[in-house]
Amino acid sequence: MALHRNVDLLTMLRRGLRLSAIAAAALAATCSAAAAAAAAAVTADAPLVTAAPASSDLAARDALFRRSLKHPTDVPLALAYARACVAARDYEGAIGALERVLYYMPDDKAIEAQLGLLYAQLSSQQMAKQYFDAASIGEGLDPALRAKVAEVAPAANEAVAGRRLFGTLQAGLRAQSNAAFNPDSNILRLSSQDYVLTHPHDRGADGNGFELAQIGYDYDLGNQRGDVLEARIAGYATEQFRFTDLDVGLYDVTVGPRFFLSPGGLPGWSVKPYAAGGQVFLAGQRYLGSGGAGVIADMPVTPALLLQPGAEVRGVSFSNVSVFSSLNSGATATVSLAGTATLKPWLSLVGRVCYTRETAAFDYQSFNSTAEELAVVAQVPGPLPFAAQPWTVSPYLKLLQTQFDGPNPYIDAATTRRDGEVQVGFVLDTPLNGRFDLVTNVQYAAVSSSIPNDRLHNFSFLSGPRIRF
Repeated sequence: MALHRNVDLLTMLRRGLRLSAIAAAALAATCSAAAAAAAAAVTADAPLVTAAPASSDLAARDALFRRSLKHPTDVPLALAYARACVAARDYEGAIGALERVLYYMPDDKAIEAQLGLLYAQLSSQQMAKQYFDAASIGEGLDPALRAKVAEVAPAANEAVAGRRLFGTLQAGLRAQSNAAFNPDSNILRLSSQDYVLTHPHDRGADGNGFELAQIGYDYDLGNQRGDVLEARIAGYATEQFRFTDLDVGLYDVTVGPRFFLSPGGLPGWSVKPYAAGGQVFLAGQRYLGSGGAGVIADMPVTPALLLQPGAEVRGVSFSNVSVFSSLNSGATATVSLAGTATLKPWLSLVGRVCYTRETAAFDYQSFNSTAEELAVVAQVPGPLPFAAQPWTVSPYLKLLQTQFDGPNPYIDAATTRRDGEVQVGFVLDTPLNGRFDLVTNVQYAAVSSSIPNDRLHNFSFLSGPRIRF
């Protein structure tokens, strides 16, 4: 099987990086979706900004408003009105309701915490910090509300200072049933002939250690819209136990300004043009480098639906490419649409569709690719007595289709390669406290192809602790 790996090592690495990237993306999507889906009842301790949208009917909201004016100290009534305002994206109305309550109950720390969360939603970080500081003086906040404040308050503190550094660091172990991404059979096709490999010595399972870092830095540009300069860097590395020639290291960096379109009329709507670049290393040697630019937008069309269209173009440069390989230096263009729909306070759908065009030196190295992803993000009560945060379970499905422009004459001159891949699995996020959690990803992948060299199956298990800062 050493012959096969030399013939199409680039293809196998491409798959390995793709699976690793999907695992990282699923964990990041789980983290962000979990932060936006806290269960809440109509009490002063339930975070309003993460609650399920209530009816935004204007007449019903007006009726709640009138009742709230008559009974200004009725906290459940004021919260019901505030929740209706949040559902209609009327954050100022929600703030007004809670500030009336606070006038009559000046020492209510839960109301102060709620006001801090609402001002943060409006990107009014100075007021958010003021209320968070007031809420922190005293005891008795509900654990869910306290956890939400602990999550949002650092951003407000750093925004007031004009900058914010944040990220996640994770390390752990991964096991795979087909670590070298070998074909299911011992058949290898070369020059339109099939060969049987009788003693494949590098087939089988392997494990590896891994490290994953995702770090962000935001700098306030100092205008009234709240525009920021965003820098993001992601790094990933693996150390194989058996197949050390497949050790992978990579990093990717994006930098660009995020412009908020109309904080008053379209709260949360923004567009971000950015520059991007990165490198990938295989067994300690440079494998590829890329650089380019893109644009992405955040469009919260309703309180329960966020759309994120994007486009990106990169130049890609591979090192030491074999003529047998289905990858080569060239250009890659991608358009995508991601979305998050909050169905209930504890349940969300996260999806993404993507089209990629890769153009290289030869037809058999150029292709069109599409991908469809869907994840269900559900929060369930955690059984650990020392951790108040709920657990997050995220089953997911990803479909990939790849169509090359022409046949590879070194593999099969009469057959153009077409691949179909299915990935199915789930991510389990088990918080240990406000900053530490254990993330586990279980996945099964199957690839069908018009070329026997590329038909394979792989089962993987990944788990490791993660820290957020």
